[in-house]
Amino acid sequence: MNTKLKSILAFTGMMMILPVNAQQIIVETADTTITSNHLFTTPNGEYTQLAFNAKGVATYSCNTIKEKANTTLILQDGTMYVMVCEPKKTQKLKLERNKTGKVIGKLSGANADMAELFTEYTKFSPVMDYNEETSPADIKKKSTEASNKLDEQYKRLVILAKKLKNKEDVEQNLVDIEKAYLKNRLSLLENEDYLTHRDPREDNRVMQLVAEIDPNDTLSLSNDLITSFIYAHFPERITKDMSAENYGIGYINTVDKYVTNKKIRDLLMEGIINNMLGTTTPFNIDAFWQVAKEKVDHSIIERFQYIVDAKKNTKAGMKCPDITFSDAEGNKHHLSEFKGKLVYIDLWATWCGPCAMEIPKLAKHIEEYQGNNKVEFISISLDENMKAWKNRIAKEKLQWPQFIANAEENKMISKTFGVMSIPRFLLINADGTINDADAFRPSDEKFKEKLDAALQ
Repeated sequence: MNTKLKSILAFTGMMMILPVNAQQIIVETADTTITSNHLFTTPNGEYTQLAFNAKGVATYSCNTIKEKANTTLILQDGTMYVMVCEPKKTQKLKLERNKTGKVIGKLSGANADMAELFTEYTKFSPVMDYNEETSPADIKKKSTEASNKLDEQYKRLVILAKKLKNKEDVEQNLVDIEKAYLKNRLSLLENEDYLTHRDPREDNRVMQLVAEIDPNDTLSLSNDLITSFIYAHFPERITKDMSAENYGIGYINTVDKYVTNKKIRDLLMEGIINNMLGTTTPFNIDAFWQVAKEKVDHSIIERFQYIVDAKKNTKAGMKCPDITFSDAEGNKHHLSEFKGKLVYIDLWATWCGPCAMEIPKLAKHIEEYQGNNKVEFISISLDENMKAWKNRIAKEKLQWPQFIANAEENKMISKTFGVMSIPRFLLINADGTINDADAFRPSDEKFKEKLDAALQ
């Protein structure tokens, strides 16, 4: 899912923590091509598809919801219509094409004004159809055009918000719109400065907008205004060439200096530590962690300490711990059994979506290396449900060595290698030393090139 879509869905979900929950949503269209390959988000955030009858009508019941809640219909071209569910009330959306073929959506029924506002909000994003190859003059021209369009969208949203019947809804949505408008204007200027190689901290337009941000206001978090504030107060200009540790240290120092709200401060500190420890980019972890221990709440440091220790203890060339795991028959195995071969290890689980996406690619690579006795591929499941694991192996017909770690082994593997998330891949040399404790994925375009290099 792209970043824009995520932010839109996050907003529509957040915006209507106002009582939202519809008894019934009805979508109607005489042209079924409009809704082909659509997605529909339920009030609890699940993705599904609506079932349209022969007349092009689909009905969704929100029987389990006690308060207002949002649903979103996403067409295959990315167009979104937000509908508001409410107990004992019905909202309708009629979709049709105009003479030019453009899809037009008409909302009616209960909460139509609110749904129209939220639907309009899904379009509230700066259009930046330019890149580093665009001339500086054209960048500024296009940025100005995008800014003017943003102003028009903002005015439209304000008008729609003021049409809401509930005074509290009006006030809350106007606040949200103002915050989003501020963030969008900043994004435009920051992007313009980046492409024209200008330090945004020296751009008065940027700094005037940043001055409106309160880093200790939780609304600055929900609209990601806090990021713009932090970057504008960074001790040095953020560039492509900035080292990872300098970025991490600069971020922590900036948060430490300006953010006093404990909730926001802890969320930001935890976020930067999570990002830094999760990156595959090499960096001076000792320098970063020293500053973190001085500025970050001790409880957060304790939570991540095992990952720092693991990164220090699993560097390339170090002896790999002889972890254990079991096969489908319950027989225990040791990693040392594969000594003498380069071992590519896949840590996964049946409940992990990204893991499932890597499996077909891994299977293809394994087939390519079939007959090569210098390399061994093994998968170790971190599942708690052995039955689900066995069923997946059978269903997918996985032909390479499959193992599973019990609770104790899972804990040991996670602690040893600092596993924060899966899938995770390990590469162990034939002599039993570590080649890469956070190795390239099967989906890596240079997988074969990297694996062949390790085989040399």
